[in-house]
Amino acid sequence: MKFSKSRLTSILSLTLIACLIALTGCERNKDVQGCMQYGCNNYDANAVIEGECFGCAQKFTLYGIYHHSPGSVPGFTISEMPEEISVTEVNANLVVPYVDLTFEGLKMADQESSYLIDEIIVEEKNENGEWQFDSEFTVSQNNHTDLGVVLCLDSSESLGSDFENVKTYANQFVEDIFNITSNAAQIAVISFSTDTSVLQFQSQQYIVNNFISTREQGQFTRMYDAIQGGINLFEWSNNAFDSQAIVTFTDGKNNLSAITNYNVLTEQMNNKGIRSYTVGLRGNDDISESILDSLAVNGEYQPAESVEDLSEIFTGFSRQITDVYNVVYTRTSEYTNKEVRITILARPK
Repeated sequence: MKFSKSRLTSILSLTLIACLIALTGCERNKDVQGCMQYGCNNYDANAVIEGECFGCAQKFTLYGIYHHSPGSVPGFTISEMPEEISVTEVNANLVVPYVDLTFEGLKMADQESSYLIDEIIVEEKNENGEWQFDSEFTVSQNNHTDLGVVLCLDSSESLGSDFENVKTYANQFVEDIFNITSNAAQIAVISFSTDTSVLQFQSQQYIVNNFISTREQGQFTRMYDAIQGGINLFEWSNNAFDSQAIVTFTDGKNNLSAITNYNVLTEQMNNKGIRSYTVGLRGNDDISESILDSLAVNGEYQPAESVEDLSEIFTGFSRQITDVYNVVYTRTSEYTNKEVRITILARPK
């Protein structure tokens, strides 16, 4: 049988394409197997690249004790929790014959990224020591928490002409928070130099942006007083925020505050469940990085080599701050003392 040159070329082309598809398929299968070996669940072959679990849900397990006895209120004590998970507090709301256990401010993140929760499974250990799922008990999650954010912004003269860029990136941060939360968040701002200027919590972006844009520079750095002011704003607010965060930017050391020991601030933020994020701009002045790292209670410290780095840092902080869940486990209000296992399937964002 003879083939024309054009038909032979077509056959060879189709054969080559088939081979490439076969090779690609083999590689993809290897990648998926590699992904499964790394402990990923609910994998998506299209999300697996070179053996990395991009987009694959990973399993995290939290353990605790549910306890309720006659004459007492029900409660839940966490006994074991992965380092990727943090919880502000666990509250119990008793409405007989039910009790709602609310894990407030649940956040999932590691050094690489934050996590998006796909599924939560709650099991309790029965009398035979076996983990048992009860279909009549329910679990729900909601990441549209009532979020409050205080931005403490250094406006000292040491920033020089960089201050205009600082205000631009700070305004972008504000815009991100409002966009991600669909305007459900409230933001306050405290600018600090020789004095502090305070904008109370606002739910309208343009008011916050206007306040930041009109800040002027001063000589000194009252950073500790500004952070204390942020703590006070949460304490005095009429809003019962589910999640509280303070973000502090500076390019220098604290040198004019009435508060002289930063441990006073870290203790308060720990006790009140406030997450603190700090940014130190290197180069313009001498920053105390160890102190800024210590002030990043339940949050993170990020150094900026240049003012342009603030854009990425502020964006990262806005994602971390808004990736917060309230998880509610509803069960019967029986008197009991049971071990509980909470399995969370979540994927990196």
